[in-house]
Amino acid sequence: EHLMDCVIPAHDKDFQTLHLTLTSIRRCCPEVRRIFVVVADPTSAEEQVMPHVVQQCEGSGEPSPLCEITFLAEGDRSIWPFDICDIKQTYSNNRSQADVVGHAAEGSDGAGGSFGWILQQLLKLYSPLVRSICSPFDKI
Repeated sequence: EHLMDCVIPAHDKDFQTLHLTLTSIRRCCPEVRRIFVVVADPTSAEEQVMPHVVQQCEGSGEPSPLCEITFLAEGDRSIWPFDICDIKQTYSNNRSQADVVGHAAEGSDGAGGSFGWILQQLLKLYSPLVRSICSPFDKI
């Protein structure tokens, strides 16, 4: 029985291995009904990742799709009430400019540094409140 949905924030740099995550969830977690992948550009992500998911499922003899995979835009204000710009603004309002620059530079990987990490955590925490993501049996 499908009892839950799964939300995965991802960055472009994750696309090379994201198909492994998606197929593993499909294979090892039969209780997952839907997988939502939250990315900057859903169309590009789907075009890059889904052929690998389908190929891997076909290669293993598994039916495809075992569960629904949907790509959502992390900047879509109809879904999320915040984006990375809000995080940067909030942080800069509460810190000196030197702290903001220094903090963002720590571990900066082109993904927005720590601001990207904070956004990913907020997306995961907020996702149960999004009606289009919540399972019909989830209570809000």
